[in-house]
Amino acid sequence: MATASKTDPLIGKTYYAARTDRRWGYDAEVVVTKVGRNWITLKNVESGHEFGRVAIGSRTVEGGYHVLYPDKATYEAVTAARRAWQALRDKLYASPPDDMTAAKVHEAAAILGIKLEGD
Repeated sequence: MATASKTDPLIGKTYYAARTDRRWGYDAEVVVTKVGRNWITLKNVESGHEFGRVAIGSRTVEGGYHVLYPDKATYEAVTAARRAWQALRDKLYASPPDDMTAAKVHEAAAILGIKLEGD
């Protein structure tokens, strides 16, 4: 994940700012225009308008409506993983398949890195 710091984001470095709430704003590619003592100022690459600022050590654009990612591909990968996990979690609340065995449950848990009682 992208985290703003004085040493990492150089002026001219680009990030992908993704909305935290689908009702507010838009996703945008942003570029660092200024690095101050406490804040990093961002500009929208497409429009050229000031986008906002990020506190040093944070990933959240001031106001909380956007979070920075290194690029759009990273954002999409993180989002896809969250959606897949949510879909799996939703299915786990359903009744287990008829051919479910304890061994299959333990195997799935091991693949997911989950330690079950008795392991």
